[in-house]
Amino acid sequence: MTTGNFSAREMVRIIGGLLDPSHENLGRYLHRVSMATGLPVRLIEAAWHSEPVSKNTTSTLRLTAEKIQNEERNTAVRLEQMADRLESVDAEFHRPDIDALLALARRHRNILDRK
Repeated sequence: MTTGNFSAREMVRIIGGLLDPSHENLGRYLHRVSMATGLPVRLIEAAWHSEPVSKNTTSTLRLTAEKIQNEERNTAVRLEQMADRLESVDAEFHRPDIDALLALARRHRNILDRK
């Protein structure tokens, strides 16, 4: 998945993940994105509110979003590889662990699809 056509706000959502109102307010969410990108909070707020942002800001958001997507994708692949190894050793004995690993890999892929 490429972030080439995403708006700056969509890239902020990819970097920040899902905003959970029960644990975090918008200010804290944007601060977390700021810490992940190294950009000032004001630039992240501008991107969130669809205000004009510089090409440098957009580029930084895009690179960080793609890095996070790649990490999620790699995590899903590694979980599937671990399940395959357990299945090759003793599928019956490791069935609960295999199923749990595959479910976790699916969850990581679903997170990518939602972003």
